[in-house]
Amino acid sequence: MSPTWRPDDSFLNKEGRQLKGVKQAKDALKKAGVRGGRRIVTSQDPGMDAAIRDLPRPRMPKGFQSWQLPVGLGADHPEIHFVTVGAPGAVVPKHAHRGEVFRIVISGSIHHNGKTLTAGHWMHVPPEVSYDYTAGPLGCIVYHKYAVPPGGGPIPK
Repeated sequence: MSPTWRPDDSFLNKEGRQLKGVKQAKDALKKAGVRGGRRIVTSQDPGMDAAIRDLPRPRMPKGFQSWQLPVGLGADHPEIHFVTVGAPGAVVPKHAHRGEVFRIVISGSIHHNGKTLTAGHWMHVPPEVSYDYTAGPLGCIVYHKYAVPPGGGPIPK
């Protein structure tokens, strides 16, 4: 893996009045026949698996797969949610995001800066702060959300 790997954070960009990630999620839900509105939706609703399969996060580091979750779908919603699965020993190289990131380890473990985070442990990454992590010996499943920076907009190079 190249030390210059950068995540694809284009889901934070605005497309017209809407964040690209919000539009992607709405489109996936519509295609899967999942209706929204003022009702509780769950991961077990008919069509939800198909919607999530249509929301993979591209260009992940070797050994990682990630999917956007179709939740928080207001046009100006400030958060976009993901689940990431990492193979044992897979490495996310040092990188930064424009917005805040909050991660919770669901299973397995990740190693960051001399600390091992296991199920239930979390980490908060402020905007523009570089970080990296390695999946533990059994791999990992991590939930994470991005707080969208004010105005969305392009991610700095």
